[in-house]
This record gives sequence, structure tokens and C-alpha cells, in this order.
Amino acid sequence: MRAKEGTFRDLMTQDRQFQVPLYQRHYRWKTGQQEDLWQDIAEQYRALADGSAIPKHFIGSIVAVEKDADPLHDFREFRVVDGQQRLTTLSVALAALRDVAALDDPDQFDRLNKKYLINDTEPKGSAKWARLVPGDEDAAPYWTVLTDPLNVSGHSAIVNAYRFFHRKISALREAGELAPERLATTIGDRLALVFVTVSEGERPHKIFESINATGVGLTQSDLLRNYLFMALGPRSNTVYTQHWRPLEKALGVEGLEGLVRDDLQSTGEFIKQGDVYRAARGRLEPSAADLDFLEDHVKRLARRGAYYSLFLQPADPSSTASDLGLSKKALRHLAFLRSWGAGTTYPLLLHIYSEKDAGRVASGQAESCLEAIESFIVRRYVVDVPTNVLNRLFIAVIGNLPPGEPIDVALRRELSRDKRWPDDDRVRDGIATVHYYSNGRPHQQRLVLQRLESHLRAEVDLDFDSAKLSIEHVMPQTLSDGWKKQLTDAGHDPREVFERLGHTLGNLTLTAWNSKLSNQLFERKQEILQDSDLKLNEQLAAATQWGVDEIQKRSQVLADAAIELWSAPVPGVVTARSGFDWTRVDEAVSALPAGSWTSYGDLAELAGTAAQPTANHIAHDPAVTNAYRVLSSDGSISFKFQWHDPADIRDPMEILIGEGIEFDDNDKASQAQRLGPPELEALLDNVPGEVQ
Repeated sequence: MRAKEGTFRDLMTQDRQFQVPLYQRHYRWKTGQQEDLWQDIAEQYRALADGSAIPKHFIGSIVAVEKDADPLHDFREFRVVDGQQRLTTLSVALAALRDVAALDDPDQFDRLNKKYLINDTEPKGSAKWARLVPGDEDAAPYWTVLTDPLNVSGHSAIVNAYRFFHRKISALREAGELAPERLATTIGDRLALVFVTVSEGERPHKIFESINATGVGLTQSDLLRNYLFMALGPRSNTVYTQHWRPLEKALGVEGLEGLVRDDLQSTGEFIKQGDVYRAARGRLEPSAADLDFLEDHVKRLARRGAYYSLFLQPADPSSTASDLGLSKKALRHLAFLRSWGAGTTYPLLLHIYSEKDAGRVASGQAESCLEAIESFIVRRYVVDVPTNVLNRLFIAVIGNLPPGEPIDVALRRELSRDKRWPDDDRVRDGIATVHYYSNGRPHQQRLVLQRLESHLRAEVDLDFDSAKLSIEHVMPQTLSDGWKKQLTDAGHDPREVFERLGHTLGNLTLTAWNSKLSNQLFERKQEILQDSDLKLNEQLAAATQWGVDEIQKRSQVLADAAIELWSAPVPGVVTARSGFDWTRVDEAVSALPAGSWTSYGDLAELAGTAAQPTANHIAHDPAVTNAYRVLSSDGSISFKFQWHDPADIRDPMEILIGEGIEFDDNDKASQAQRLGPPELEALLDNVPGEVQ
């Protein structure tokens, strides 16, 4: 690695070209960042005019990999690793200066072009003509800025940047303050940077990760994308074009960020948002030199992305749904989960459909899983169970699904543990007593009523979006004198009745005439509701009055429908702790001698379970001793390792080194000191009775 301080002009000399790889993130600078840079340029510009001696403004670093040089030519090509946002912005700013300056002096166009933007020894339009070659979607707008500025159009980020600097420089010209050569000198010579060149053998992605220069913050998927495609080397453009770019276009930035995290969590391990890249790299690093492995990983992620796009946009049963073999019933469940905002289910859904792709889960089983998940969520909702645990709960369930057992059967059992899935009695009680109208979010309240309406209509489709229905209180929230008299005449305290029953499901319905109904007496509401086509309103239209008995009876009817629609849990399921005997794992970990280590997978094989539930058990059971001697299969300490005592701040690596474990430069323990399942078996056989 070589680092040298210089300026933009030093960097963009004749016979050089900086190429932004296709897989690098697109140009993203917005007006705020461009304004900050312009203020720095303006300060240096004024100082040059005044003859003031101020330091150059440091704008950050440019990191690039130099391609193998052609011994017969002096032309040098660089692949940009980091800093393309700055390179692109400064090049666009100089193009804008070129065009404004040429209005008064046409020679400025060629002069500034040759000095900063093009290699004039190369034929115009040839591969080596431009000194900067942006990647992917930025290439076309930049080429227009460079070669045909009068026809710049559209609203790409590069075009917007060009217009920004064109306005700023034009304002200087109109004020009589533009000195083109001085402004070019300001941009070219007064903005300092550090130019870092690395070779392929120096693992440029490591340098990319460590850079903390000013610019647009990197997302976790940015880091993963750069890691993958830097490692893919000669295959990067093909794999990016065929698999990653379509994935990115289908999901967008936020969707891709969600996929990357949920893909990791689909193995049953909770990953914090800020740890996504670290976790992904940890899984890929052992095979990072295997290009086939990396390419297959991108293909697999793209396949999962096709499912993920349906999680995010399932309302459109496109050809993608058909290609993936998803039925109308499956799409309906996915549409419900998306409308509900059930993003916490996505890791579990990815796991289910990954198993389906692998041929281990039939389509009918996957549909059964979707029905179970929807029922689990809605039943908890109508009885007002807090939702803050669902994220970790669904992820933990993945790790407890035994291989070989029908996945829908296992999922229903795991969700039923510890009465997490409300049974029929709890649903009846919840619908009768829970203040539904103040529970959850308005769109969730409507969704439950809409699904009940569809169920009562025997699944006859109704376009709820076009109907624009809202929730109406039959007994209104503000009781008129007429309503109060009606309740008082029936022997009830109006205030007590409404506080107890007014917001329960039995007193709520859907209607398109909310404003008409408002605080009307029941007789008038009934006249209006008689014209309704909704099954939810048939009982209301047929009632002769509306009070305590009617609300309670309607609650029973809706509870019957809900119980029929959303299936019940598996009764009598024991807790997860009682469901598996961890004795052999506990004994093996306790028996590990100093100077040795084992992995979660080794212990899982010993005990006849999977690695993830084994890791979960070790992490959460304080009775397990020597847990720090259990590492990932590649010998690295799990980044999620924590001592059971929060006050314990010891470094597990230092302890292991002190016990004689050898670590390499990548912080991975020696495989020669690893005890696999046979050695663990022998270890237990040699320690009869109480483990020492």
C-alpha cells in the first residue's frame, strides 16, 4: 500500500483513468453535501483573490487499485475502491465551470477539458478518452455532461450535481466575480487529498472497511456488496450485472438492506442492525478465495430476494410469484402480513421458502406455515398481548425447528409453547373485553375487520381499497341525550357502559358512511346500515335496539368467526427447555480442558441437534461453564459472545491465549487444538460420574 498527499490536479493527470466498478454504489451526493463543498471552494477562491495565506482544504482520501501496467505504454488505469463520490463531484464541478467559462471564452472548453477531464492523446469517445469512468447507471448521465452539456436532461444525481454547480458558477459570472482560471486552480490545487494505491493481494476491501472519510455514510449492504465483488475479481462485472443489479433494482436501498439482515437471521440468530456486515463477512470469510462459492452466494441471495420482493409488494401477483410457485392463497397471506407491517416475520418466511426451494418443504406446508403465522399474530393482537418480543421470538423459533420433521407441524408446536398463542377461550374473552379501538394501529384494526368480513362472505373477494371503509362505533363515542336516555331507560349507567364496552369489537363495524352515521341514534344508523352490503352489518341492521346485550351477543358472533378463521394453538406443549436434554452439551463444555476448544457445530453433532439452538442454549444458560472455549467453526470468537455477568469485561481471546490457544493473524484459533465430536465423546467417556 502506498499513500501520497496531493491535489485533484495531481491525481487527474494526463494518461490516467479512474474507473468506478459497476458494483460500487451509485453517485449519491445531494444538495447539502454539494453546498458544503461549494462553501469550502468559495473560501479558498476568495483567499486566492485576496492573496490570503490559508491552508488547503482537506477533502478526504481516494483509494484505488492500479491495474497491471502495459510495458509498451505509459497509460495507467485505476479501479476506485473508495472516494468515487468526491472524484465524481469535483469532475462534474469542473465540467460546469468549463461550460460557464466558455460563454465568454470558447477556448476555455477545450482548455479545461484537456487539463482535468479527458486524455486528449486518445481518440474522442474511445475507452481511454475520459479520465473518470463512473459505473453502472451513472455512466450515461456523466457522459452527457462530459460531451453534450447542452442536452443534459433528467434528474439523476449527477445531472442534479451539474445543475447545482452550474447555478453557483453562473451566479459568480452574473455578479462579475468569476475568474475561470482562479476557480479552476481552486478546485484543482487548493483541495488537498490523500491518494492511496493498493494491489489486489493487499485485500482492498479491508482498507475500504476501515476508511472513515467525509462523505455519504455506507450502509451495511454497501459494505457487503463491495466485499463480495472485490473478492470476485474477474467475475465481478458478470455476477453483478446478472444477479446483484436486478436484485438492487427490485428491492431498492431499504429493501436490500432488510434482505441482507433477514437473510442472516433466517438461520435463527438475531443480528443487530449495525452488526449485519460483520456477521455476513464472518460467514463468508472462510471461503472468500473460492469464487464459485461467492458466486453461488450471490445467486442464492438473489433467489431469496425474489421472495423478499413479494413480502414487500405481494399485492401484485406478477410473473415472479408464478415463477416461485406461490398460490393465490399464499399471496393472500403475504399481502396480509405486509399490510399488517409484520416485518418481524421475514426471517422466518425466508427460512420457510429456502427450505421449499431445497425440496424439503411442500407448497401446502408453506401455506400452512403462513396461516399459522397470521393466526398467531392476530390472536395475540385481539387479546392485547404486547408485540415487542416478536422479533426475537420468530428468530428463536427458527433455531428450534428440528430437521426432518414437517415444518408446519414443528412451527405450530413451537409457536404454541408457554401459551404464547392464545387459545379459543382467551380469544372469546379478549373480543368481549379488550378495548379494541385503542389497541394497535388503525390500519391493523381495519385489517382484522376486513378479514372477518371476507370470511363471513365465504371468501368472496371485495375490493377494500376502492371501498375506502373506515371504522364506526355503533354506540357513538360521544353519547347524545337520546343515547343516554336509551341506556338509562334500560337500567344502565351510560358512562359505565361506554367505558366498558364502547371500544370493544362488538360495538365496531366498517362503513363508508362514517360522517353520516356519526352520533345518530341507533334507529337512524340502522336505516343507513340496511343499505350496506357488508356481512358485518347484517346483525346491526336486523337489531331492534342497541345496548349491552346486543354488544355482547355481537362479540360472541365475531369471536366465533375469528376462532373459525384464525386457527388455535397446539394444546399442552411443554416449554422449550423441557423439550430437549442439554446434559451432554453442558457436560462436554464443562469438561473442555485448558488449551483446547470446540465449536457450536461439534457440540450440536454430539448432542443430536443443530448449531444455532446449541449456541442459543450456551449463550443464555449461566450454568454452562467454560463457554468461552466454544468458538465458531473457523476458530473465531463469536461476535455475539458475552459473559453471563454483565460486569465481566475480560477479553476471551486473552484468556484463551493464556491457556495456550494459538491464534493466527486473522484472530482464528488453531484447528490443531480443536476437539471435534469424536474427541468430545472420548472426553466424556473418560470422565465417569461427576464432571470435574
